Amino acid sequence: MRIRTVLALAGAAAIFLATTAYATTYTVTCGVGSSSISGVGTTFPEPGTDASPDALGALLGTPTQSPTAGITVQNGDLIAIDGICHQDVLMHANSASLSVNPLFITNHTATTGAAYVSTDGIEGQLQIGALGVNIYGITLGSPSGSFSFDPSTKANGNLFASNGAQLFIDNVEILNGPSNGLSAISTAVITLMNSTVSGNAGNGVSTADSWASLTNVTMSGNAGNGLNAGSVSNVNLSNSTVSGNAGNGVGASGGSNVSVSNSTVSGNSGSGVSALGGSGVTLGSLSATAPSPVTITGNGGTVTTGAAGGVEVSQSHLTVWAATISGNSNWQVKLQSASAATITSCDAALPTSVVAPATAPPAISVTSASSLSLISANLLSAACDSAAATVTGSTNGGALLVQGASAVTAQGATLVAASGANPLVEINNGSVFSAFGGNVLCNGTISMGACTPDVGGIVVEVLHDSTFGQPSPGSSGFPALADTIAGDAEVEMQSNLDLGSGAATPSSWTGTIVVAQNSSFRMDGGMTITGQVQIGHGSNGFFNKTAGGSNVVTAGVECLGSTSHIVGPAAVTQTGGGSAVTLVTTGAGCYGF
Repeated sequence: MRIRTVLALAGAAAIFLATTAYATTYTVTCGVGSSSISGVGTTFPEPGTDASPDALGALLGTPTQSPTAGITVQNGDLIAIDGICHQDVLMHANSASLSVNPLFITNHTATTGAAYVSTDGIEGQLQIGALGVNIYGITLGSPSGSFSFDPSTKANGNLFASNGAQLFIDNVEILNGPSNGLSAISTAVITLMNSTVSGNAGNGVSTADSWASLTNVTMSGNAGNGLNAGSVSNVNLSNSTVSGNAGNGVGASGGSNVSVSNSTVSGNSGSGVSALGGSGVTLGSLSATAPSPVTITGNGGTVTTGAAGGVEVSQSHLTVWAATISGNSNWQVKLQSASAATITSCDAALPTSVVAPATAPPAISVTSASSLSLISANLLSAACDSAAATVTGSTNGGALLVQGASAVTAQGATLVAASGANPLVEINNGSVFSAFGGNVLCNGTISMGACTPDVGGIVVEVLHDSTFGQPSPGSSGFPALADTIAGDAEVEMQSNLDLGSGAATPSSWTGTIVVAQNSSFRMDGGMTITGQVQIGHGSNGFFNKTAGGSNVVTAGVECLGSTSHIVGPAAVTQTGGGSAVTLVTTGAGCYGF
């Protein structure tokens, strides 16, 4: 009597993991020049070919013919491989029941859960379709160097699963193949554990219209992506390492969804993570007690204009619950082509951080009608703490670039960078930054929670019909909190700066604000600016207290030239309560409407 353990994979059929007894055990021995099957007197060549198979090909079948060993393999049988069998194998459904219960393939120990043995396995392609197969402790490929099989008909991978195949794979190494290491297509269901996929000429693991769960897997040194999920695949990657691949570390495309937890993606020549064509990627877990953080670092090779080294998202969606994204070339996170992302910290003790190297572009780029939410995680799920992400920019590029009719929503976030060639936050070309409270924007350094601004550093630059604003948090369901902003600001070319968070939670800004070139500056109540506001070049200032509280500009409001106008000068004061605006009727200065 067989006893089965069953693993259920979400959205897919069950996979049978193990039995305590087997219907029949066959030992396939592959030696030098010949191979054999236990209990069968015939010897077979080694290596084998499609037309003249070795013992394993004779038992299971080859790409061009059915099994020739005279044995009908049944469900629950176990095949123990002793030695390296040089043979391409296409498993034929000798019994329809094989699609219900699994066949077991192990190393010479003939035990499920066996530890990896490098000298037992298949140097060739193993193709499996419409069958349930569990594989333990063998090599699929060549442990000592590259090998080949006919790429015109067998270019999918060392292990190729298709047509609803259900595979459970444990303690296996998939090595040095001429294409992908493991390929799963056409509704295959794969569980891969405690294994290595390395040195293959294509992707390490590739899926198309399939499901895969990868746990404690190393995907390294492959010529393509480490993991490539395409054509509406669903993949869960956990407790794994994806490193040193020539393509991207993790790639999702064609409407696929990939979840990564408690894993490291590092040193890949392409992006660490890439999501394209309507796909979705989730980093970390939705849990304040077990957030399973992801580390993405050292990807992207050398800095190249337009390339993304950390996470690249195009026409797709990114959700980050727990991650450290740092030290990648170029952008740490790049959103483009109407993409959307939420970056937050579910566990306050393991906060998400995005950190750009000193000479890199902005840490996060949001472009071409994309959107980014940097908000506290508890606003998204009761399972999370009240914590948001920290974005540390470079001295070369700052923390955040928002351009091309894109939008950013920030609540509880921290953005910081030392003064450099670019502002901390740049909002450009019809884009919007909405600060809903609790944010710290620091062009300088933060110590013990307080920002020390760099002299002359730009914290916010708003250009080309763009807006930086503090909307009422209550209108969007956010709690009322103050923003703390330190550094100078430039608002130019028909852009807007709208400030004020109300009497209950007044915000603060330390620095000089310059408004120019037909732009607009507004204070609605609940903001103190420690510095001066300079308005010129046909720009205008509007002051009221509709949000509640006061408007304070400690060094006053100055109008440069004679083309700027002020509405509500009595609604803004200097330190001590004196008027911050003096209206004029002739010459240079501020004019009333």
